[in-house]
Amino acid sequence: MNRMLVKPMALILHDQPQVVRTLEYLVRTTGVLGTCTGIDLAQAFEQIQQHPVALVMLDTCRMDPVQAAQACASIRQAWAHEHTDDNSRGQSVNSPRRQIWFITNRASSIDLEDARELGADRILTMPFDPDLVQQLVWELGRQWNGPLAKAS
Repeated sequence: MNRMLVKPMALILHDQPQVVRTLEYLVRTTGVLGTCTGIDLAQAFEQIQQHPVALVMLDTCRMDPVQAAQACASIRQAWAHEHTDDNSRGQSVNSPRRQIWFITNRASSIDLEDARELGADRILTMPFDPDLVQQLVWELGRQWNGPLAKAS
């Protein structure tokens, strides 16, 4: 199956239902990524095996930096071990880059530089700007979908 025919997913890992619903809505309304959800890393790994996940939005509100780094490393390792014979999953040399975003309510606890050292690509500090979230999701989705993003 061609990767371009399968809509990539944003995996939202958060324990607060209202945050999950808000992020799901913001992602879905861009039209470029689908959504799947979970509350822990075990569910994340299940979703990564079932869907082409382009983005993980990870709740780091209750994680210390070591846990956050371990979570990022585990997610990236799961991505690296996907079946590369199925073009809808796995990341080949020509695939767009996958991203991990931290969701936190502690703006001062992890700055962007620290987050990058821990393995994150971006931080969303709650309350987050819905327009910015949609713009960032749109940009990532366009990388994955190319011309299909315009048609969605």
